[in-house]
Amino acid sequence: MKLSRIISGIAAGVFAAFCMTFTAFAEPQDFEPSITRAVQTDGNWGQSITFSTADIKPAGIGPDSTFEVQFELEGDQSLPGQYQVELILQNYEADPQIWAQVVPYEYDDTHAIFDYDAMVLAYGSDDFSTVNNICIGDRGVKMKVTYVKITNYDPPAAVTTAAETEAATEAVTEAADTPAETEATTAAPASSDAPESGNSIMVIIFVIGAVVLVAAIVVIIIVTKNNKKRFY
Repeated sequence: MKLSRIISGIAAGVFAAFCMTFTAFAEPQDFEPSITRAVQTDGNWGQSITFSTADIKPAGIGPDSTFEVQFELEGDQSLPGQYQVELILQNYEADPQIWAQVVPYEYDDTHAIFDYDAMVLAYGSDDFSTVNNICIGDRGVKMKVTYVKITNYDPPAAVTTAAETEAATEAVTEAADTPAETEATTAAPASSDAPESGNSIMVIIFVIGAVVLVAAIVVIIIVTKNNKKRFY
């Protein structure tokens, strides 16, 4: 039982190290958030859909990102020179609260595209990590969102840093030196932003190698101790 717990801890450390590898090489991708909750607005500057940070990580919107929206309009759309759909960046924790209405750089009666520069201009900052909600609403006409896509979306991923992985391996080593009556201790990996250093490849290789080496040593020590107990 003790052996299986220690091995589980080792496996978790190795898995976390591999997660670091995949995160380091991840590329921005297009993302299509679910619009199943979208409703038709009443034509009075309402919102068809609201995305929380559980749906979209605003920090993943970068300089190369665009916010593409498709929608259906109802009623009289003859408003020349005007757009009837807007993107809204909301920060309800700010004082005063922020309700930033973004102007599309491309628009017709079925779709609108909002770019990064327009979002920064409306929000007053390029730090979208403080955005609580992203809404799509009408500007005086009944509207329902039918499709949303964010291009070049690169959300921050939860990974385990080298320091945290080292702490986990130290915990496993201490467990190996503990008497059999004491349960093995494992450290839970914490979340942090993905590493940006150009030397991350070497760090990842070192971490993976260290974890594997420690795992092998711990297993050998435990097996040796158990064998001694059997024969003496």
